[in-house]
Amino acid sequence: MKTKPRWYTTAATVLALSLLAAAAQGCSAPRETVTILVAFTPTETTIFKNEVTKPFNRANPGVQVNVESTRALAQEITADQQQGELPQLAALPSIGALAQYKHDRYPLQNLDPVITTSDYGPPWSSFMRLSPHGHAYAVPIKVDVKSLIWYDPAKSHAQALASGTWSQLPGATRSGDAAGRAPWCLALSSAPTSGWPGTDWIADIMLNRYPREYRKWAAGRLSWTSGPVRDAWLMWGHLLSSGKSLGELYGGPGRALTTPVGTKKFNPASSGCTLAHGALVDEAFTKSDHYHGDYAFAAPPAGTPVQVSADFAVMFKNTSGTAKFMKYMTQPATQRRWVDTEPAPRTAGLPGTLSADKQVQPGDYPKGVTRDIAKLLFSQRQLCFGASDSMPPALSEAFDNAVLDYISAPDTLTSKILPELERVRQDAEAEEDHVPALHPVCGTPYRNG
Repeated sequence: MKTKPRWYTTAATVLALSLLAAAAQGCSAPRETVTILVAFTPTETTIFKNEVTKPFNRANPGVQVNVESTRALAQEITADQQQGELPQLAALPSIGALAQYKHDRYPLQNLDPVITTSDYGPPWSSFMRLSPHGHAYAVPIKVDVKSLIWYDPAKSHAQALASGTWSQLPGATRSGDAAGRAPWCLALSSAPTSGWPGTDWIADIMLNRYPREYRKWAAGRLSWTSGPVRDAWLMWGHLLSSGKSLGELYGGPGRALTTPVGTKKFNPASSGCTLAHGALVDEAFTKSDHYHGDYAFAAPPAGTPVQVSADFAVMFKNTSGTAKFMKYMTQPATQRRWVDTEPAPRTAGLPGTLSADKQVQPGDYPKGVTRDIAKLLFSQRQLCFGASDSMPPALSEAFDNAVLDYISAPDTLTSKILPELERVRQDAEAEEDHVPALHPVCGTPYRNG
């Protein structure tokens, strides 16, 4: 039998070992790690991980997406940028911050090759592009509807709100107060942005009573000392106090200032409040609370604008992994899976997740409160972005702080609080690196379905 030469055997062995080494190297090749920084609630973060990132990681073995949640998102991004360690992706709740980041030469990446911009209408589309005909640098991945009045259907003074008529609010408030209750639940503690629920309240009053002036105000073109702005603050204080002193609110102003957002609830033993304002995700409802039984909401009157907000995903680093996840995250199928999820029983705080993609229809939501809120987005109403979320970061922060000052010392509204806010607005406008306000802040994105 003819034997193979030694060199052949050696070469074959080397080749086999090389193939095994290559295979081993391929199996242990490191995955690309992608971090997305978000400012979601704990419940929203859990759902986002389970319904968005985990399925993506399973389907894409070459990419590992990690979610980091913080309520101090803007501050953390600024600190990371100073250290040269920005996250690959982030979901920004403030459009004012988005514009500032782009102006300050943060490395926001062009998303035109990644997302389908035709799925989004105004006002989302104007914020996505930052300029009328520019590239898309952000995409809304989660929407909140803020113009909601929550009430206890069992309380007669609250039932009047079912029609959603704002003119009935003072009457409902007075009736509740006459029944021995402080009608409005209010929680303002949310470090480092404590006070923001009050900014949403004031913006809603402005939007309802002075819609034309609201657009100018949110875009930074209306003085804080103007009559409409002052009237919105005064109406808010009047509603909360039932015409009395804000010192009697919710067991005293200290209670509102120290109560964490997301813990207010109808009929808490300490206050007995039966009315609340804000987005579903900000309320302390649980799976044991029944929609239409324990709570319900009143929307603004038909034909009037609705205040909304959104978390806009941005890409700081353009890699294969970040582009792939951004595309996946914004696909209608992914959005449908995210909005069609509710937390497990006994999990505090319903998520109320809504999508800005008009391909995601109300029928894609779970039956109940979230679907009913989603119907507002498709009701041909104008949607107006929250004023505070549209403002430059410095002015938005001053607005938050002003709410705290107003609750503590309402008598200083015209002498100190509003003049100081106007000074901050003018200072921001006078700066050499001033970023022009994004506008229009209102639009009807779901017109024509």
